[in-house]
Amino acid sequence: MDEEDIAGLETLINSEEHGLGIVLDLRNLTLAGSDAIRFLERCEAHGITLTNCSGYVREWITRLRSATSENIVPDGKE
Repeated sequence: MDEEDIAGLETLINSEEHGLGIVLDLRNLTLAGSDAIRFLERCEAHGITLTNCSGYVREWITRLRSATSENIVPDGKE
């Protein structure tokens, strides 16, 4: 998922009627960078459901959410 994919998804999401349940199926997502993870975290924060989310993407979203709630900016290092 690159910047172009994110922009396209944001356009689609913003064009939907408010109140409708949006679900993003991530089954075919094989590569996601930090921009994509931040986008997916924002999606969930706004009530969008992520399905078929791989373990590494789910873990990264969880860590980002934890770091954000603690006002820590993760540097991507383990």
